[in-house]
Amino acid sequence: RLVGSEMCIRDSPYYRSGETVRFACGVAHLYDNLPHNAAVAIKRSLLYYFGRSGYYRFYRKESLLNPKDQAFVRQTFRRYGITSEPAYDGFVDKYAWW
Repeated sequence: RLVGSEMCIRDSPYYRSGETVRFACGVAHLYDNLPHNAAVAIKRSLLYYFGRSGYYRFYRKESLLNPKDQAFVRQTFRRYGITSEPAYDGFVDKYAWW
């Protein structure tokens, strides 16, 4: 339970939580176990959503996929009938101070 000055600190617009968030990195093997037609359609959807440069930034591990973007990828898989989870190259736990 927070009291006094600790409560004021958490109400500050400058306060950032110390909790980490799991970011996905790399999608080089995202399409390996998918049927060709679904893989092509999913890649087209991701390119449209993230843009060509944005897509290839996280493809080359230059940027990370936040949980919201991971949810979009998962939703795109479901839209094309793929029930398995997307296969990212790895995950990184970082502070989400946005």
